[in-house]
Amino acid sequence: MASQDTPGQNMLCNLLTVPDPNAPNPNAPNPNAPNPNVSNPNVSNLLIPQVTRFELPGSRIVPVCFEMATSDIQYPSGFSLKDVVGWGTTGLVVLDKSTRTVIKTPLDQENAALILREQRIYERLNEKGGHRGLLNYFGTFEAGIRLEYASNHDLRSVNKEKQISEKQRIFWAIQIAEAIDFIHTAGVIHGDLTCANVFLDEGFNAKLADFAGSSIDGSPLLVGVMPSHESPGPLLSIQGDLFAFGCILYEIMTTQVPYDGKADDEIQSLYTSGVFPDTSSLGAMGHIIRKCWLGKYPKSKALVHDLKAQQENFPMSSTLIYIAVMTTAIFIYSR
Repeated sequence: MASQDTPGQNMLCNLLTVPDPNAPNPNAPNPNAPNPNVSNPNVSNLLIPQVTRFELPGSRIVPVCFEMATSDIQYPSGFSLKDVVGWGTTGLVVLDKSTRTVIKTPLDQENAALILREQRIYERLNEKGGHRGLLNYFGTFEAGIRLEYASNHDLRSVNKEKQISEKQRIFWAIQIAEAIDFIHTAGVIHGDLTCANVFLDEGFNAKLADFAGSSIDGSPLLVGVMPSHESPGPLLSIQGDLFAFGCILYEIMTTQVPYDGKADDEIQSLYTSGVFPDTSSLGAMGHIIRKCWLGKYPKSKALVHDLKAQQENFPMSSTLIYIAVMTTAIFIYSR
């Protein structure tokens, strides 16, 4: 289907949760276009992007869109267009302001199986005790699922737009790696690990999300992998996820996806040949990234261990140094 760009129509791309449903969408290609979250009785059709999972807002890849009558959209009971805070391949997401949660529901009946897969995975993860590195799951709502509302955007947008300390970047990397280790022990392969599928809660803690295309107990992946994050080896594997995590870590540290600007087939050719972006300027974190790309981590626990070692080696803050010096001085003086 050919890409469309209709003047006066605002396209929302690859969103799950945003902090303010009434705020302008930063990913919209036309900032002067009307906001589709505001009801307009004169608008009977809405451009909805059919996100291919290879889409990066603002990148070389253009989202494929189709025109869909607003009357055809299956909203959860009690919600309407004004409550929509995002949509993607599998469905749309509405904000329940009364509970500060979101409801992810199929965009149409064709996507119902994907939401059911995500429901099954969240239930498995809850059975295993849940994890602080995942969006909290609060059960079902009609044909959809109710999830924690991540109020600080996705990691990609925050990482690009704000000045982030290296210490914070390492902290996020550890949180994401621990969440990946947890889902792997629960029999889940994510299959679509990108910074766009990691969200930040009110305290800016990283939360892994979007399991609609993930595998559980070896079931097939129902999602295509972005070429910049696609392992040249088996995708339905721990190493496939860890390869993609290496790409997440690369983006966290550089704010760019690997090989940004290159064509998909060129990226795939480079990866197949074992040629990866240069990470030498990233020091020890660059070494961890290369280990992910080269399949040197048999399990995610070893990755978590290496990342935590970097956190432990991180220089103490000036406040901690001051406390340590004063404690030592008091000890010596009191002797």
